This record gives sequence, C-alpha cells and structure tokens, in this order.
Amino acid sequence: MKVIDSATEIFQEIAGINGMDINSVVLYGNDLYLDTEEADDYKVLIVVEHIDLEITRKLKKALKKQKSLNLSNPLILELGEIEGMMDSVPQLFLNILVHYQTIYGKTLFKGLSAISQEHLRAHTERVLRDSLFQGRIELITGMGDKDEMVLRLEKLLDILYCSIRMFHLIKKPWLTMENEHMESFYNEFPVAKQRFGDLNREKISDIDLYALEEIGYSIILQGIRPMLDNVDNMGP
Repeated sequence: MKVIDSATEIFQEIAGINGMDINSVVLYGNDLYLDTEEADDYKVLIVVEHIDLEITRKLKKALKKQKSLNLSNPLILELGEIEGMMDSVPQLFLNILVHYQTIYGKTLFKGLSAISQEHLRAHTERVLRDSLFQGRIELITGMGDKDEMVLRLEKLLDILYCSIRMFHLIKKPWLTMENEHMESFYNEFPVAKQRFGDLNREKISDIDLYALEEIGYSIILQGIRPMLDNVDNMGP
C-alpha cells in the first residue's frame, strides 16, 4: 500500500476520536507515493485549533497504535501559527512546503508561492552563509590529521548537499531526488564538478591527507561560496 493512502486511512480514523479537533493533516517528504515498505522519507504535520496537553497525549496514544507507518513523531501546529510564519520561515516549514500532500481536512498551504520571493531569498542567504562558516570550521578542525580530516570531509559533503537543496528552493523547487540536485548543481557550477564531482564517499579514506584538505577547501570555495554569491546578487 502507498504511504499516502495508508496515512489517509489512519488519520480518517484518528480524526473520529472524541475530542480530537483536527483542522488538517499534511504528509510531507520525498517518499509520499512509494509503497510503505520502500519508504523512509516522510513525516506528518497535524494542524489543530489549540494545542494543549490533553490533545497531545491523545495524538501520541493514537499514533503509537499504528503499525503500518512510522508516524510517532509528528509536528503539531496551531492554525494561527501558520500565517505568522510567512515572513520568517523556519527551515522545517520550508521543507514541508516543497513536497507535501494534504491528506485530511482543509488545504491550508499554497506551497512556496505562499512566501514572498524576498523573504525566501533572505532565508536562503542566511542558511548558505551559515553553511559557509560551518564549512570553514570543519575544514580547519580536520587539517593535519588524516582520520579527523576524513570525518570532517564527510560532514562537509553533508553541508554541501543541504546547501544545494536550499539553493534549489529558490532556483529549482521542483527537484526532489539527490541525483537531480547534484546534476543540476554541477551543470551550473562546472568548476565544482571538475574539482570534486567524482568524489566517492566509500573511498575517501584512500585519499592522502593533503588531497583531502584540497577537496575540503574546494567544496567551500567552488561549492558553497558560489551558491551564496548567486543568491546574494539576487538581493536588493
């Protein structure tokens, strides 16, 4: 059974529980339309009129009984909180808006179009700037020690991919799969592909320390920095 179909059945049942005042249920993530046994990237947002301890306990108890899907850690929002986030959008809420489906109740979102382009651009710039700074910390922390540099390079690759996903929110929000994100990134920034495009995570430990440091520096200089400059140039 598909994730989205199974989740719809589950929440139709949960919404019928006495005192469960649910306005809307939204499923989000990349695996919404996969079969349940194949999917792992999906989460649930539950919107209620008012959050209190009683309804939180009821939701936890009801979700804990479900075996077909892992929905034990939902995000719960009050209806009034959604409008207040449109000018200062948390990253988690952005992730929801990129790939979601309302499976119960009212349709409350209009995707990324609900956020002004300038608010989205400013948020993207903040995230990329944080990535740039964190990347520099990871690089200098790993320098001079092969084992440590291997660990830091793996973290740098994670930072890079998160940065690419964030960059594409404003450039190509329709992309979902990791290979699509990476292919689009390398097409736009060919120097990055030349410097580290063929890097294999499984073989990082086979690379000597000096080369690892060069790759780490390239991820920052030819990867994260050009995306930040691109978004910065979109600003006022």
